[in-house]
Amino acid sequence: MQEDVRGLQIAMDDALRVREIERLRSLAKKLKLTVADLRARASLVEALVAAPRRDVVEALRLDELRDFSAAVGGARTGSKPTLVSRVLHA
Repeated sequence: MQEDVRGLQIAMDDALRVREIERLRSLAKKLKLTVADLRARASLVEALVAAPRRDVVEALRLDELRDFSAAVGGARTGSKPTLVSRVLHA
């Protein structure tokens, strides 16, 4: 189980790192996260990966959810609720 959680964290980390830094800032602000350095991509990703997974996943746009679904081994197709469920249950 712990390996599954770690694998999902790595997938989230990878999927977040390719986002524009402004998008990462926007997500952190929307989720009211404390970020060590808003100028540093690594700090933003670290804060987002540490945040409650459901909150982060539900804040994502459809195109981002498709990327996350693929990152955890799921299909890229489906509605936003379907993709959210797929990512949360990966």
